[in-house]
Amino acid sequence: MKKTACVLLLALTVSIIHSQDDDSFSDKTKALPVGLYFEVTIPPIIKQIWNEAPSFPFSGGATYMDFGLGVSLFQDILKAQINYGFMTQSIFENIGGSSGGFRFGGNVLSLKFFAGPEINLGKIFGSNWDRISASIHLGLNSSLFDTTESGKPAWLHSGLLQLEFPKLNFIDRRYLRSFSLYTELQLWGLPYVIEDGYFNIIDYYLSKLVLGVRAYIF
Repeated sequence: MKKTACVLLLALTVSIIHSQDDDSFSDKTKALPVGLYFEVTIPPIIKQIWNEAPSFPFSGGATYMDFGLGVSLFQDILKAQINYGFMTQSIFENIGGSSGGFRFGGNVLSLKFFAGPEINLGKIFGSNWDRISASIHLGLNSSLFDTTESGKPAWLHSGLLQLEFPKLNFIDRRYLRSFSLYTELQLWGLPYVIEDGYFNIIDYYLSKLVLGVRAYIF
């Protein structure tokens, strides 16, 4: 996790330097130093329909569905957000999980932080592509699960790699200025359950793949 934090800090430094020289957006957009966005993850519909589908990448994330509200800085290069998601035993079984394999779920509150450069495709393919961009972000996530196998709420953490593409930018708008799809790879550290109820020993790492839709309010 320390290595991930160092890489995230490096990405943030490069991103801020990159944003100072980026002329791919209008002056009107540059005048807005802070943005606000809303996102929702796409439920693992394929896994629900076909339970025998491979768990990765079709089982979704640690929750069945997430709703997020975030703020963006430096032309959407740095992001911080809060998410609410949920996963119940019945939903877990409905997407192919076993009746005894439900370890963490319930109502889940998450804090996420991302940093990474954004690339306007107009710089590569010409002015016809000015409204389309892509970004790659590294991030950290902390989630509070209120339902665990120990019977007590617990914080779990994950490293994130997110590709936001395509991102459609309407640079002449002040509100609802961008819409995008994103793919997020999550690497969770799942702990042992200690007898006193505390989780302080990593058992193994679990990878998850999440798809989502994001709308930038301003």
